Amino acid sequence: MMFVHPDGQSEDRACLEDKIRCLTRNVEEASAKASKAAVQAGMSYNVATGELSPLPDGTGGVESVEALQARLNALREEVAVQQQQEALLESQIQADLQAHQQNRGAALHQVQEAERQVKLSREAVAAATAARAQQAQAKAAAQHSKAQHQNGKPPGKR
Repeated sequence: MMFVHPDGQSEDRACLEDKIRCLTRNVEEASAKASKAAVQAGMSYNVATGELSPLPDGTGGVESVEALQARLNALREEVAVQQQQEALLESQIQADLQAHQQNRGAALHQVQEAERQVKLSREAVAAATAARAQQAQAKAAAQHSKAQHQNGKPPGKR
């Protein structure tokens, strides 16, 4: 079914229903935003009439500007304290990181020193083993020479 506007334009029913649904949704969203903004401002929003009215606090009146300012100041103080704590934690993290890096550097130095000592010890063991082998060879040569001397004639005499 087609609908003809007074200016002569025509639209089908489905298109009009879609536009109505879209407008209804926009009105509902705007009403929800208005209600939320009113509550944040300490007011009440009547969707049916579009009227704003003050929300009563415990004493039956609207919260005063002074009370709102006091709450704002308290919140600012709380934020400042949280920022200080965050800064302290951040500096502690940096200090811990620096200490960790220093400890890591010292540990790395100790490992390198231990590796150097192991290398020197291995070289000393190898040198001692070689010296013992030479000493054993010299001792064996001396015993052999002594044995020849005792079994035979002195060198140069026949």
